[in-house]
Amino acid sequence: LSGFHQVANSQLSLFCIEYLNELGFKIKKKDIVDGLKKVKWEGRLEIVEENPSVILDVAHNPFAFDVLFRELKRFYPEKKINLLIGVLSDKDYRKIVKISSGNCSFAACVKPAIKKGLEPYILRDLFMEEGVPSECFDSVVAGYDYLKSISEREDVILISGSHYIVGEFKRNYKIS
Repeated sequence: LSGFHQVANSQLSLFCIEYLNELGFKIKKKDIVDGLKKVKWEGRLEIVEENPSVILDVAHNPFAFDVLFRELKRFYPEKKINLLIGVLSDKDYRKIVKISSGNCSFAACVKPAIKKGLEPYILRDLFMEEGVPSECFDSVVAGYDYLKSISEREDVILISGSHYIVGEFKRNYKIS
């Protein structure tokens, strides 16, 4: 698992296992170690390509975006981040844009393929108000292809905003 915040998540898991053992469950140390070695969480700081780095993250609320950008700054200091984003209309998208604006150079805005997907022009307008160049795209594929065309080898392309956006990317680019 990538990200310092995953250390805290792992610690919580260990506390839960300890409590279960106190309740009479028999969870062996070897099984715990093996489990922690094998755990994989797709769509969380998932690097799927290099040069430029393409990262998938299903962050979909302000807290998750704050943690995401904190980790990206740790792993990719001084790198330009181009963002492909699509969020649901019931999320706090104004705060998400505010957090993202301070961390990205360009926002490619798309609508998640679900009824409550937020129209991309709303995101675009909010990013523009924050001074971040932005454009709307009809699909994740179109937005990603555009970001690939403007990104340098040393840049980061971040695909985020919802499980739907990351899922659409994976379906179209056959990433497992």
